[in-house]
Amino acid sequence: MIIRNDDTLEIIGSGAVILVDGQNIRHSNIAEIADGSPISVENIKVHILERGNQYNLQTKKFEAKVNEMI
Repeated sequence: MIIRNDDTLEIIGSGAVILVDGQNIRHSNIAEIADGSPISVENIKVHILERGNQYNLQTKKFEAKVNEMI
């Protein structure tokens, strides 16, 4: 992943990046549970980005890569 000066993430390499946006969480038990216990979280947003995808951290907009012609 490369973070550009305009706060855009660009995914590089052969794997994927998982981006978790917790800005709008309404409920979570993370502060109340013991280590190793299951968590609950309501209203979490998850993005899975592959090589060529971009994500703007300021606008929170995802941009899919353009399909490559073979």
